[in-house]
Amino acid sequence: MRRERAWASCVVGVVCAGVLGCRDGSERLGAAGAAFEVSPSAIDFGPTALGERQVFSVHVANRGAAPMEVTQISTTLPLLELPDAAAFRLEAGEGRDLEVVFAPQVEGDVSGVLQLQTDSDGRAQVPVSGRGVTALAEVRTQAVDFGSVELGTVKMGELVVANPRAVPAPVLVALGGPDADELFSSSPRSLTLAPGEVRPVALAFKPTRLGVAQGVAFVSTCPGCPKVEVPLGGTGVVSMLDISPAVVDFGRVPVGSSAELHVRVRNQGSQPFDFGGARLLNAPSGVLALTLVPSPPGGRLDPGAVAELAVRFTPHASGPVSGALLQIDVSPAGSGAPGPKLPVLAAGGTPCLWVSPSPLDFGPVPQGMTSTLWLQLRNRCSGPIEVSGQALATTAGGYFTLPAGSTPIFLDGGGASRMGVSFTPRAGSAASAGTLTVQVHQADGSGGTEQVPLLGLNTTLPPCEYQLRPSALDFGSVAVGASVTLGLSLTNTWTTNCFVGGMQVAAGSDPQLTADPVGSRLLAPGASATLRVRFQPDAPGSFAGLAEGWVNGPNGHPTAPLSGAGTTSCFTLAPGTVDFGAAKLGCPARQLAVTGFNRCASDVTFTGVALEAQAGSPFSLTGPSGGIIPAGSSASWVLRYAPGAEGDDAAALRMRAQGMTFTAGVLGSAQAHPTQTDHFAQQGQAKVDVLFVIDNSGSMMEEQAGLAQNFAAFLSGTQQQPVDYHVAVTTTGIEPSPSGWTRCPGGVDGGEAGRLFPADGTRPRIITRGTPSADQVFANNVTVGVCHWDEQGLQAAYRALSSPLVNNADDPDTALPDDGNLGFLRPDARLAVVFVSDEDDGSSGSVDSYETFLRALKGNDPTLLVVSAIVGPADLSTCPTASSPGSRYISLAQRTGGVVESICTNDWAGALGNISGGVFSPRRRFPLSQVPADPSQIAVEVDGTPVTGGWTYDAATRSVVFAAGAAPGFDSTIDVTYPLGC
Repeated sequence: MRRERAWASCVVGVVCAGVLGCRDGSERLGAAGAAFEVSPSAIDFGPTALGERQVFSVHVANRGAAPMEVTQISTTLPLLELPDAAAFRLEAGEGRDLEVVFAPQVEGDVSGVLQLQTDSDGRAQVPVSGRGVTALAEVRTQAVDFGSVELGTVKMGELVVANPRAVPAPVLVALGGPDADELFSSSPRSLTLAPGEVRPVALAFKPTRLGVAQGVAFVSTCPGCPKVEVPLGGTGVVSMLDISPAVVDFGRVPVGSSAELHVRVRNQGSQPFDFGGARLLNAPSGVLALTLVPSPPGGRLDPGAVAELAVRFTPHASGPVSGALLQIDVSPAGSGAPGPKLPVLAAGGTPCLWVSPSPLDFGPVPQGMTSTLWLQLRNRCSGPIEVSGQALATTAGGYFTLPAGSTPIFLDGGGASRMGVSFTPRAGSAASAGTLTVQVHQADGSGGTEQVPLLGLNTTLPPCEYQLRPSALDFGSVAVGASVTLGLSLTNTWTTNCFVGGMQVAAGSDPQLTADPVGSRLLAPGASATLRVRFQPDAPGSFAGLAEGWVNGPNGHPTAPLSGAGTTSCFTLAPGTVDFGAAKLGCPARQLAVTGFNRCASDVTFTGVALEAQAGSPFSLTGPSGGIIPAGSSASWVLRYAPGAEGDDAAALRMRAQGMTFTAGVLGSAQAHPTQTDHFAQQGQAKVDVLFVIDNSGSMMEEQAGLAQNFAAFLSGTQQQPVDYHVAVTTTGIEPSPSGWTRCPGGVDGGEAGRLFPADGTRPRIITRGTPSADQVFANNVTVGVCHWDEQGLQAAYRALSSPLVNNADDPDTALPDDGNLGFLRPDARLAVVFVSDEDDGSSGSVDSYETFLRALKGNDPTLLVVSAIVGPADLSTCPTASSPGSRYISLAQRTGGVVESICTNDWAGALGNISGGVFSPRRRFPLSQVPADPSQIAVEVDGTPVTGGWTYDAATRSVVFAAGAAPGFDSTIDVTYPLGC
């Protein structure tokens, strides 16, 4: 039996051993002298593409002492085929495997039961479920093992996904597992596979800790869908001395709070190290302090010994602490060598926890009723936080309560959750006020306190007139194991507001009837609140329940009976619920189908096919209202959703057949102005590493001269803050080019292959603030020559910033001495890469893979990476000297919010000045995650304050761009809210 990891346009199907999502167990039923066993006890085929057939084996056994006859094998799921449906005999102790085939013909979730009957009155019902999907894709990588990787460096890997079908397949990739912080994938982590396409997804491993790292790549096709899991692994290795972490990074700590970090120094070798303690350098008094400095016996750190240091950060003001270092006096015994210096990164800034809305205003609530609202919580920091210690204080009026108590809430970096708060007015009071206080704890021990003002009003509303429609919710006949969802709407039919305290399925209802409760709300005249009730029978028979609500009306507790019948009929509607999801008003109507399947031995006559809906319903139905479905055939109807007003919509498709009424639920939700909010953080950078990758082909002489003359323009962005910069150059050449009309300087004939220029070390290769005559050194270094013809800029950047070059003073693969790039890339510095070329990149790797690598170098923190390009523009008519558009360079620059300039510029100072602003200055460009419906409605907030000017929307890159000098300040947060398009 063939199994594949596969998924479809809505879900991912993961095949486990034996059966998809199956539960171990069996069903034992029967009379004395015979024991009838069927295993497993449930079958979930998961997603299966339309037109595909998925086969599963069910084991049937006679565990008794007498023979038995299996007289009947049937199913209520119309999409299930039973090749072995003929009766058969089982001797005592005998077993047999039966094939069950799932062959979906409709989209959506379907469910039913597999039924077996014996001559000894033994009976088994096995729940069966599956999902029909329109596309299929495969994960062709079983696992990714990165092997041993030196700490702080990046190793690339990939997982391969394929779409074997004739329709596109979307793919989402997410990373998790215990060491997910060391694993990275392409960003954005989504793609769409064309029919027949096979594509690698780039992965990167950057170990920050010693030993084995484990993670998982979760591959799915939509948020919240099931996922294929691909194990990821690697091992972080270091030299004899391990210092962890290599950077003392406090992140942002609220002003007035304190955070403490520990640094461990471990001797992993076989010889002792001298240990003379530690000290802070360039640390402001009272802000940074050493709170723990060990004194090992004899000042020696013996093999296997660990010395632990502690540093405390207490910010007195917002903003970063620049230039602080932790120097550890540890060195090989008797060497007297200076000890390592660890960067200390710290900033006083806004708290990690963002709470909205604040204040939480319940508005008017009628006396005697309770309103529950939800606070949205978001972690604005990259590390996890715990929100706990919730406490309420009332200063005036009524009663504020926490329905869930003070249960801790854990939020990963960037994660979100919600917290419920209830308000009950107090008799005799008018306005009510209070405060919700929560404690925030970060993983490094820092934290703070957040408070949310609470407001409420005691009001008197006239009795509300309303209508509950339908007055009773009848699900009709539903196949055993299938699920149907119908809507029950409470509508305000009066001319004043109506307060709904909530809606739910009442306690005591049959458990086959369930619903997610509807929270309290104030309904304007004509508005509705809809409770979605789900019916899933697990056996034949009738089921009943009650839906209830609370309203400030004459009958303050409206109820509606719920009923439905489970059936094993050979005729079924699928899917049981047609859910159109959220729709924006004004967008084209959506269409979905529902199908009636006749698995009976004879024809089925159906009548009265119609939609049961309120007047003016946005749903419509196309298809025959009556007719005959031949045995083994099916008939379909098309449902259309074209909402004309906001709100939840619900209807029921009813069909009369075989003396029963069959039902399919129809749901949709319409919004006039759905919105999206994207969140960004503007982190301050005291250190920046800049790598220029210069084309050294024969047509680049003038462009190199333009660069050489404008180093001052490039450094213009450093005037806003004292930047500790590294500036270096490499070329687009990988292999030497010793022949031709000219030769390149630098000692390697244009084949730098990522080595910093000049590779022979005849000049300084890394320019810093302290480099004498830095402008002249830069001019010489960017004059890389014009001898080459094979431009591979992305590959050159990859080699320059990866092992062995990045962490060795000498490239071990070449004979040239001291040609490694050690010292250029710093773990705590922002990385900027600038490509300069008149031809597109010719590297073999995908742009995704190079993007993944660069982002992984900086921990996937978008504020720590920017790629810019001075290349051939898309419209070559404006740049006749360029050989081709620099499409790959432009793509990478746009993905990282960088600047793109034309290689044909006559203003090199202006071009470099623009790039400088993106490298050294606060970030100005913020790419949006979706397309705005109306760019004029984009709203921008910086640190919670609306910003109405100083920025524009760039439709070409789908970005909000701040004007020069108007960019949000360092350590600020930026929220961009906008209406979504269709």
